[in-house]
Amino acid sequence: MADKLEEDGHLTPSGLPRWSKEGIKRILTNEKYTGDVLTQKTFTSDVTTKHKKVNTGELPQYYIRNHHVPIISREQYDAVQIELKRRNCIRKNEKKNDFSKYSGKSALNNLVVCGECGSKYRRTIWIDRRKNKKYVWRCVSRLEYGKKYCHTSPSIDDDVIKSVVIEAINAVYASKNSIRDIVKCNIAALLYKTNEPFSIEENNNKIDKLNERMRDALYKNSAGEITTDELDEICAEIMQESKVLREENKKHTMEIQMKGAEQARLKQIFEAIDHMSEQMTEFDDETVRAVVERIDVISQDKIIIWLIGGISYEKELTKAA
Repeated sequence: MADKLEEDGHLTPSGLPRWSKEGIKRILTNEKYTGDVLTQKTFTSDVTTKHKKVNTGELPQYYIRNHHVPIISREQYDAVQIELKRRNCIRKNEKKNDFSKYSGKSALNNLVVCGECGSKYRRTIWIDRRKNKKYVWRCVSRLEYGKKYCHTSPSIDDDVIKSVVIEAINAVYASKNSIRDIVKCNIAALLYKTNEPFSIEENNNKIDKLNERMRDALYKNSAGEITTDELDEICAEIMQESKVLREENKKHTMEIQMKGAEQARLKQIFEAIDHMSEQMTEFDDETVRAVVERIDVISQDKIIIWLIGGISYEKELTKAA
């Protein structure tokens, strides 16, 4: 059996089971590890074949908090969901030809943007005639297509970008506490938008009443009080209303989960700002990931750093790679 698994690629060279991406993702997104339960993720669509189907709104789902003893903290779970969401957004929101695949090698990956064509910059290695190596950032469009789509985008030395980022963080965040407070207020205003009152219980009561209408219509049809065509019309109307209500419940449940992830992200940002020293002397990956949103390479002479809270820092470069 082990030989068969090894032939099929299910075992590593050391003989241990090989983890699949799908299996790891199921573990990372399983709310049960936090002590919560989301009911009716699947349902039996055919009682004869006992075929199970993923519930995509056919039946109501209920999210039960603190159902059992957790294995991990809710903060750890929320932090993982934030990172998964960030990586997923990078893949979905960018076109395939933007080469937006996630990479964790540099804190600046997927943050540096070409001011001319809008493509992302990629960190690459340059080797000069003396075989000296150095990291530089280059527009992906220029790397892949030459000057066909992007004509004048410059290559920027990795050390230059990092020094400008440090300078921007020091100038904006570490100078005055009042600026930190403004940043916090801006972030909070974005994350804590007031939503219209919503009640899943109220929607479930409406669904129960629709089910009663369905049973009543079936009884009237069997008693000859309404025709089959009238029954079909009533059933179609009830099913459509039930679908809308279930979709509202599903959307609200997802919003609650996302709100928890956003709050954890907000806490992470605030902690990064509060624990920041008066002067950032070295490039710190954790701090940069927390406070830098985007870096626009406008030209060979100008870079704009966009920081969390909607604050920008423009830098005129004296020398570029």
